[in-house]
Amino acid sequence: MNPDLIERIFVEHKKTVFQICLILLKNKQDAEDAMSEVFMRLYKTDKMFESYEHEKAWLIAVAKNICFDSFRNFWRKVRSLDLAKDTSEIIKTDETLALVAKLPKIQRLSIYLHYYAGYSLEEMSRILNIKENTLKSHLHRARQNLKLEIENE
Repeated sequence: MNPDLIERIFVEHKKTVFQICLILLKNKQDAEDAMSEVFMRLYKTDKMFESYEHEKAWLIAVAKNICFDSFRNFWRKVRSLDLAKDTSEIIKTDETLALVAKLPKIQRLSIYLHYYAGYSLEEMSRILNIKENTLKSHLHRARQNLKLEIENE
């Protein structure tokens, strides 16, 4: 892939990719590692993107997969106990996003993509490879959980 194209994609999408990784992994170090892996995969791919939205959707899907794969990693599970859900980096950026970070991972991702990134259910369904009705359920549960969390605070 053309280095100038990779640089443009990195500059335009690094914030979104980092926030997705941070919302899923809950700590800055792992989010930075995952973001690096996403852009390393971009560098290695020969994928041709049809549009700006297509490249963004591809990056989101890759970020999600990398983050979900890290949950299967034994070392990550052991380390996450020590980190005790460090959301301090998320709190610095957005108090509501900090509450979102407490949700289960698919609910976190659904809320982020829908409300922060502005994707429709149809677009999210394609990106995440999940049925729209399932996404509706995740969003509904996430909103209920957020409501409870806000009421508790």
